Amino acid sequence: MGHAHPFEFSSVYTPKPGAARFAAGTPPILSLAALDGALDVFDGVSMQHVQAKARALGQMCLMMAEGMGLDIASPKDPERRGGHVSLCHPDGYPLVRALSDWGIEADFRTPYTIRFGLSPLFLGYAEIWDAMTELAEIVETRSWDTEAYRERAIVT
Repeated sequence: MGHAHPFEFSSVYTPKPGAARFAAGTPPILSLAALDGALDVFDGVSMQHVQAKARALGQMCLMMAEGMGLDIASPKDPERRGGHVSLCHPDGYPLVRALSDWGIEADFRTPYTIRFGLSPLFLGYAEIWDAMTELAEIVETRSWDTEAYRERAIVT
């Protein structure tokens, strides 16, 4: 937590200046208690079914991304891919910022990767369809191409 550039994923630790380099984190216990109760809903859910849905969501995402002409960084073979899909676009950072304004959360990874976490426990096929449709519109209209979206934030 005390790294100057935590999302560059550098193999060299560069501390933040001043006392911020000593930042550490402990999960808040009350939040974890609420999480524990929320997870009870998933007791008895087959992990094979969860994994199968994650793969299907990923395949849907990749199929739609290919239709947009985006480069795919994730393994296309669902047996080799987890619940994340990574797409590449030369202007990935402003695209991720534009997606956020549409209510679609994605991560940016240097230098140009757009990463989606596709959690099968609470995302459905319609939500993936809608998110990828919005991404297609953002790419097609170039609505991401503004100074505001290019301005770097600490976290994406």
